Amino acid sequence: MPSAKAQSTVSRQWELLRQLPSRSPGITTAELATRLHLSGYKISRRTIERDLIDLSLMFPLQCNDASAPYGWYWQPGVSVELQGVTLTEALSLALVEDAIRPLLPNSMLRVLEPRFNHARQKLK
Repeated sequence: MPSAKAQSTVSRQWELLRQLPSRSPGITTAELATRLHLSGYKISRRTIERDLIDLSLMFPLQCNDASAPYGWYWQPGVSVELQGVTLTEALSLALVEDAIRPLLPNSMLRVLEPRFNHARQKLK
């Protein structure tokens, strides 16, 4: 099982990838830092820069370095849909689950169950 630090790093980097726009000029590390702070990740802009450089080796990311501040974004033509939920989405799903569970048939609940499980894991 991965360490808590490794899980935190992966979670942070996943949220970072989710924040990237699909086209140029991209989003700056300062704006990414603000968004990540709002999502509960207290990290520096320099850590975000290092993460982006590392992630660009594995994912089709581009940096708009034509002028400062640089903007990061997904390469054009790449279809990216990152699964996962934010903390707000996880809380919303948990509340919705409690409300709709008695109202929906089992067949529909089975389809939603993976999302509910994912939300519970995120809230832990």
